Amino acid sequence: MDEKNLSKEFEEMDAFEFHSFLRKLNRSTQNKLLVIIRTGDISKAKRLKAIKENPAFYDKLKFQFEIEATVQEYKTELNVFASGIKWIEKK
Repeated sequence: MDEKNLSKEFEEMDAFEFHSFLRKLNRSTQNKLLVIIRTGDISKAKRLKAIKENPAFYDKLKFQFEIEATVQEYKTELNVFASGIKWIEKK
């Protein structure tokens, strides 16, 4: 299975555009989908968690989510990472 990186689309689109984009992919892809956030913007992390937990997507698409965050951001938003989103420690 190939991997398709959607990090750029996630960063550039608002929540509604990205959901619409995922619905279109849902019909056409067998790829593993990767989204990496390289910013400490917790609102984006929460948005990513919401997508991961949305039944319209999680059982149909194969995602790999990663968030680069400081230790403090990680500890502040443990709930986001508890959902299975991989933490990359930002130095």
